[in-house]
Amino acid sequence: MTFSVSFNGVDLSELVHGFTSIERNFGSTWTNNLGTAGISRYGQEFINNYSGAKTITVTFVKKGLPKKMYPLRNESQEFWMFLNLLR
Repeated sequence: MTFSVSFNGVDLSELVHGFTSIERNFGSTWTNNLGTAGISRYGQEFINNYSGAKTITVTFVKKGLPKKMYPLRNESQEFWMFLNLLR
């Protein structure tokens, strides 16, 4: 089975030799914010909640010469932030 992955119109499948692993964490963090104890009759008062980002980690092997990466690096810094390679 083959599939292609693209980002901003660039076919990433041309840069990748093979995916070695895909790790999908089971859900995101879920946080409930509660008021101080003793305010409501049944315990703490619910204020709000939020969920964090769900992380999917993809490991791959790059193929080709480094010069093939230069146009992508120069054109799309968002791509590198997406891959968490620039800090």
